[in-house]
Formats: sequence, C-alpha cells, structure tokens
Amino acid sequence: MPDNLYLDTIISLVVIYALLGILASVLLEAYNNLIKKRGTFLQQVIVRLLDDPLNYSFGYLIYQHPIINKMRKDGSSYPYYISADSFCNALIDVIGDLAYKLKYDEENKAIPPDKESLGTMAERFERGVNTLNESEFKNLIQNFMDRSRNGEALDIEKFKVEISKWYNDYMDRITGEYQSGNRPKLVVIGFAMAIILNVDSIHVGNVILKDQDLRNSLVASAEKAADSWEENKLLDETIRVEKVVNALSAADTSRSGDSARIDFYNKAFAIIEKAVIQDSADRPDKVTASKVYNLVQSWKLPIGWSPHEVPVSWFYENEEDLATIEKYIDEPKMLGMAHYFGQRNQLTLFNVIRYFLGLIITAVAISFGAPFWFKALTTLVSMRRAGVKPAGSLKK
Repeated sequence: MPDNLYLDTIISLVVIYALLGILASVLLEAYNNLIKKRGTFLQQVIVRLLDDPLNYSFGYLIYQHPIINKMRKDGSSYPYYISADSFCNALIDVIGDLAYKLKYDEENKAIPPDKESLGTMAERFERGVNTLNESEFKNLIQNFMDRSRNGEALDIEKFKVEISKWYNDYMDRITGEYQSGNRPKLVVIGFAMAIILNVDSIHVGNVILKDQDLRNSLVASAEKAADSWEENKLLDETIRVEKVVNALSAADTSRSGDSARIDFYNKAFAIIEKAVIQDSADRPDKVTASKVYNLVQSWKLPIGWSPHEVPVSWFYENEEDLATIEKYIDEPKMLGMAHYFGQRNQLTLFNVIRYFLGLIITAVAISFGAPFWFKALTTLVSMRRAGVKPAGSLKK
C-alpha cells in the first residue's frame, strides 16, 4: 500500500494510547488492590448470583467453605479470583450438607455425621436439593441436574460442567460491569498521567505527522503489537496484553530522554507496585508500570517535562525552541518541524487552549483501556496491509 501518512499517524497514536492504557490499568489495579476492591466486588456478585430468598444465601455459605476461605490472605480480605472448579466443589458441598442434620451429644458437642449412610456425593447433593423450598434457584439447579443424568442417576461430573459454564458466562458479563465501574477512575488516572507525563495528544500527533522516521518506527511497533495480539487471541485479554508488551520489549530499542527523570519514574512505579500489588508473586511475568514506561521512553516520543517543551517553554524568553532547531537544522525537510516548535512554544491563548485540549484527549483515550485500542489497532494495521484493491477485482 502506498504510504498514507494520515493512516500511519492514526496507527501510531493508537499504539501509544494502547501502551498508556496498559500503564493506567496497572496503576488502577494497584489502587483497587490497596482498597481490596476486586475481592469485595467478586464477593458481592457471587452472593448476588447464589441468593435464594426462600432458602439460603448460598453465596455467603460458600465463602465459609474451606476451599474458598483458604484463599483469603487475611481476615479482612476476599480472594480476587475463584476458579469455576473451586466454585462448583464448594457449592456442591454446601448443598450436599443440607442432606443431613447435625446431632449433639449430652455435652452439646456435635456428633460427626455418618455421610457414608447417605450414599455418594451425587446422591447426597440431590437429597440436599430436595430439602429446599420451591424457588427459582432450586428450579435452576434441578434443570442443570436433569441435563446431567445418565438414566435416572445424576452424573456429578456432567453437573460440574453445566455449573462451570453457567458460572463462567456470568463472570464474563460481570467483567463488563466491573470495567464500567472502573471507567471514571480510569478517566481520573488518565488525566493525571497526561499531566505527570505531559502527554498532549494534539502535539504528539503533529510531531508524528511531520517526522517520517518517528512515524515509521511507531508503525513498525504497531504491526508487531497487532501481530502479537492476534497470535494470542485464544488467551485471556490480560495475558494477551502481557504477551504484546513482552513482544515490544524484546525489540532492539534504546531509551531516550533525561535518564534522571526515567530513573525517578521507575523508582516511583516500583514503590507503588511493591506497596499495593499483593498478588505480584503469583504472576512473575505480570506487566509492570516501570516496564511500560521504559517502553514509552524507548519510542522517543515528544512527551515529558523539559525547558524546551510546553508549558515550561512558555516562560522562556526565546520565541523559538533553539534546541529543536539545532537538532534538525542539518535536515532541510525538518525545518518545518523547527518552525512548528517555535510557534508552539510561544505563550498565546490559542496555544494554551490547544495544550489543555490535547491533555483532555489523552485522558479520554486512556480511559478506554488497552484491549479497546489493541482491537482497533489490528483493524487499522489490516487496512494498511490490505491496501487498495484494483477496481477489476470487485464483483458486480
């Protein structure tokens, strides 16, 4: 496909938003882990899923089951993740325990029940279900049981498959609810990132549009990211994001910018992660904020704070950014870039409005999250690779 500098510029911006979206997600998860939001949210939705007003709140009961209870890191937290298998086993045990009543001796101590007299786990579970009052939840469980029978007998393994599908489908829907609840937080984090990292989308887009070398480098990274995203399409989105970052980090790139500033951000992110990301040991390959920031720096983007970057440059006496002109003076094609920097670094109402509008665009873009931008990226890269089909190839 012939070079389309506008399409390439859009692709470059999308891959930048995707990477900044990853950084925002890492920081959001750090905050949510600090306030134990994920575990509390999971507990609330499971209680809601298993609530049976005419019988029991099975959600609360399975959280007392040893399988689930042992997942808690302390008495004031809930597990961040419960697998379908753990959910099924806990639910089956809780309902199966309804098949018998505890008896007490003369000293009011519970007598261990003789579960063997109640038959197999499947038989015990079915008896437990039969003790329940008629309700929507009981009817739902009985429908799963009817689809899991071999003749008259309940096949407990088939039943687990039915319950697992139901649970996983529900968790997929709830993921959207969880992400919607996080959207306002992502907007706030995105705006904070736009200010702290000084990411003006309008300025970044203009520089990419004018700088062919930067544009080509970003498009190459975008294609690598899109390929990695597609190669791992059968994996969970979180794992796919990790694969993309690892693929981009493996590229032979060199960091740019003020090394002191880079080290400061890396140390700050490391402190945040060590302090609040409690489950990092469970995922040694987990995407870290410092890794993503290093990758952003390696792309040599026009972001960050510097005497030659807006808004700091507005308070210098020079009307033009001499450092930028000196950088590009040997390349006549880049004189337009130098002129652009010189105009942008003047303190005018138009430049101020444009700068803050660029920050707002960055904040809103980041709030959409990395998966959204990676999906858009694969579409745009496919368009770029497809090119324009000959007119004769279209069927009438």
